[in-house]
Order: sequence, then C-alpha cells, then structure tokens
Amino acid sequence: MAKRIPQKTDPTDSRATGRTSQGPRSSKDGSSTKSASKKSVVKPRGIARIGDVARIGDILPHLMARYGFQRQIGSETLEKAWAESIGPQLAAVARPAAKRRGCLEIVVPHGAFAQELAFRESELLAALARLVPEEKIAKLKFVIR
Repeated sequence: MAKRIPQKTDPTDSRATGRTSQGPRSSKDGSSTKSASKKSVVKPRGIARIGDVARIGDILPHLMARYGFQRQIGSETLEKAWAESIGPQLAAVARPAAKRRGCLEIVVPHGAFAQELAFRESELLAALARLVPEEKIAKLKFVIR
C-alpha cells in the first residue's frame, strides 16, 4: 500500500482554507474558475481569432457583409437615373442612399418631401424600371435625415 505524502498548502488557495471569499473560486470537482468580475471576450464567428494568422482578403468580405458595406450604392448610373426620373429640383434634396432586396432607400431632409415622393412612387418606379432595368427596384423607402 502506497503512503500518502502531505503537500504544502497555499494560504490563498480556497481548497486548503475552505474560504471562498478570497482567491479563485472553486467548483465541486476542485478545479478553480475565473472570477465573475472579469469580462469575457467575444470572438467573432467566421473570421480569424487572436493568435491566428489570416490573409486580409479572407477577412475583408466577412467584415463588409457584417457591417453592410456591400449594400451601399456605388453605381453612378442609378444615381443619374434617379435624378432624371425625379427632376432637377427634387434631385437636389432627395438622394438614393442604399438598395436592399429590391428596395431603394431615399434620404430626404423633411417629411413634406417624403410625402410628395410617396404620392409619386408608382411613377418613379416605372421611370426607374425603364432607365435601369438591371437594378430590379420594386419599392421605394423614404428616410428623413
């Protein structure tokens, strides 16, 4: 039968002293856990984590999709078609901001402009379908900023 050799105990160890108010907390199996006051680190899904090495070309598409940069309008043809369909006076105050799932978001400075354009929505959609059919715009959404 093997003899059990007593080990030196650490006074801050909660398993040795039986105190749980100081030092690390202990679970039922005796292993210590981190303090609840420390914040947990949230790791993004689908991209490289700290310590991993990844190419910027692999990370950038995930970030662009997450933060919505893909949806922003970069097409000058759509902006020109909007200006042509709406007229020069309203084109100066109402501008396209984003296109999502066939819905074109238009930024206007005042609710009166949004109401005027909402009355003309079917006319504007027909003009946009004629000028830029590849964009497939089915709805207009007016945002006041």
